[in-house]
Amino acid sequence: MEDTDRAFEAGFNKVRNGILAEELADMSDDNLASWQAGWKPRTAQDILAEKEWQRRMMTHEFQLNRKIAWLNIRWGICSAVIAVLATLAGAWMGGR
Repeated sequence: MEDTDRAFEAGFNKVRNGILAEELADMSDDNLASWQAGWKPRTAQDILAEKEWQRRMMTHEFQLNRKIAWLNIRWGICSAVIAVLATLAGAWMGGR
């Protein structure tokens, strides 16, 4: 039943907007901009294009945040190793 509902919704959106969200997702930035420029502001198609731009921005931000998180983990590990080495060096030098 869920597949039928999804197929109906996809068909309905295709008829109403002339395009599916998946088709917009497959477009390059230039093609999406050209497609959006062909519609009047605040029409269903324009809003659909705006939502696609937002989705792309959020995807890009997520990927950047993930990269930053991995870099922070690496820096944290490096800092911990340096702290342990400094502690050991301090103990060795203080024990002399």
